[in-house]
Amino acid sequence: AFLDKRRASWAAQADLEQGRWLAREGGVAILGVSSASDRASQRAMRGLLNRGLQCTPVSSTVQEVLGLRCLKTLGDVTGPLPALLSVFCDSADVDTEMVKLLDEAVSMAPRGVRGLWLPSKTAGSAGLSGAVARARASGLLVVSGPCFAEDVEKWPARGQGRNASR
Repeated sequence: AFLDKRRASWAAQADLEQGRWLAREGGVAILGVSSASDRASQRAMRGLLNRGLQCTPVSSTVQEVLGLRCLKTLGDVTGPLPALLSVFCDSADVDTEMVKLLDEAVSMAPRGVRGLWLPSKTAGSAGLSGAVARARASGLLVVSGPCFAEDVEKWPARGQGRNASR
């Protein structure tokens, strides 16, 4: 029960490394991407594309971002889904929206989803604890920590940096 309340720092660091690996190897769906260039979701997408990584924008309100057509829902993805879902949520009721997205991700695991990177502002939210527990119990990685956009901006280009020869 103690570990359910707060992830140990070593476990959180391991989650970060695994999330980064999933993004590099299996691509990322950016859920809730914005058309505004100053928003974190678009910065994350730009960072992924600049590093030559696969990126799938998903938004119910935006039609195109950075030259890529946005899908309305994850269900609109044909074929395997990206391995990592990075969630950006501007809803006034963030907890309700995030629970819905977490439960949808669990249902999408058979199509290739392996993990989620949640916004740092939702880290430790009591309203999400049940959904996070369900996601982890289903085998999904749940990263909740640094802002995904800020983290991506620190990554080396594909084929450079650590583990480049792999």
